[in-house]
Amino acid sequence: MNLGGAMNILQRIKRCRLSAIAALCLFFSNNVFADQSLVEVSHVLSGLTGGLGKLLYGVSFVAGVAFILGGAVQYKYYRDNPQMIRLSTPITYFILGLALIALPFIAMLSSASFATKF
Repeated sequence: MNLGGAMNILQRIKRCRLSAIAALCLFFSNNVFADQSLVEVSHVLSGLTGGLGKLLYGVSFVAGVAFILGGAVQYKYYRDNPQMIRLSTPITYFILGLALIALPFIAMLSSASFATKF
């Protein structure tokens, strides 16, 4: 079987599937927001993005904890055999983990301090 032809068919199927999904999204979004004003639509969309922001904060916190634990494991490996792993690896993991844990708190502080109501 010709692999080039099979890849071409798979690419066409992916394009058709993406086109169908895009058309369905446009159809359903048109029906959902047909009787709403622009203000109501913006409130719905801002509610969706607010939940996404909280999800990203949670993922950032969990990833930060995972990087700190990974840094501890890498440090143990470094202590067992310093020639196998450089010291910069666990230090990098610790710093990255602390940055990921601090990121949601920094974002909350900045949004609270710069948010003004007119």
